[in-house]
Amino acid sequence: MKQGISILMLIFSFNLFAQKAQPKSFVVDGNTISIESFNRDCQARNCPGYNVIQNFNIIDSLDGGQYGYPAEFDVIESRGSTYLLFDNNYYYPFGLTFRRYCLLSLNAESYLDTLFYKSIEIYRESNKVEDGEYVYYINKNQAEIMFLDNISITNHITVSRCPESVDTCTELEKTRDVETFNLEK
Repeated sequence: MKQGISILMLIFSFNLFAQKAQPKSFVVDGNTISIESFNRDCQARNCPGYNVIQNFNIIDSLDGGQYGYPAEFDVIESRGSTYLLFDNNYYYPFGLTFRRYCLLSLNAESYLDTLFYKSIEIYRESNKVEDGEYVYYINKNQAEIMFLDNISITNHITVSRCPESVDTCTELEKTRDVETFNLEK
């Protein structure tokens, strides 16, 4: 019996260890920086998770994300600098979705300075009654971001008309738009 409890405790401990996210560590300007993500115990759209970032003895937390989950991030090196990029979708009522980009510096001279912030509408659904029938208008944006010497965002926008009585939508318009932003070093 005692051995069975010990085995159960070992399995339970292993499961807890396996579910905990390991911090990500990297070196910038000779300093080791680590980032660990944490969930909050809530399931609401307006309840962000958070990331804890530690650089030597400086510790800060960065809220972001939704439904208790933290914002996802990538570490990017470009032009001799290191950046922390948050790139996440945020969902709102009535068929509205935004994609938010936030770029922070990880270099010593500008540590955690916000270098770039952009919120882009990537999905909107609206409806109206036309001739007694519900018709949905859907705007979709397939946004692509690229980092070279600057930031380039390409928006591929499609507008469709979708009558409720049929299974297919009619594409009304398709556009492509490119925005470029300079990164100050």
